[in-house]
Amino acid sequence: MDLATVNATDLDTVRASNFHLDRKTRFIIHGFIDKGEERWLTDMCQKMFKVEKVNCICVDWKRGARTEYNQAVHNIRVVGAETAFLIQGLSTKMGYSLENVHLIGHSLGAHAAGEAGRRLGGSVGRIT
Repeated sequence: MDLATVNATDLDTVRASNFHLDRKTRFIIHGFIDKGEERWLTDMCQKMFKVEKVNCICVDWKRGARTEYNQAVHNIRVVGAETAFLIQGLSTKMGYSLENVHLIGHSLGAHAAGEAGRRLGGSVGRIT
């Protein structure tokens, strides 16, 4: 699998990646004490690639997740805001449809997915 780093404040990083505007996008958000480079995240992307052509973005918030639990809970709002900021940029600056976005969160990552969805006015295609 070809991994690329994408930065929410620099959409040129998206353009330089293998992101396809004509595909659905799955955002996978890990939970407490986890990190974006964990094997289960890349395994999940690889399994999705076997059944359909999608973009898969693993949201890495390890610096906010590897702290005391109460602080990690508070960090969720920031993770959701940053994820929403990237998705909004994809929509407004690259013409990407919000309906093609599927946010997948595990543990506290599920709360981050919900926060991102809330900040986007509930206009994403799906939250799991």
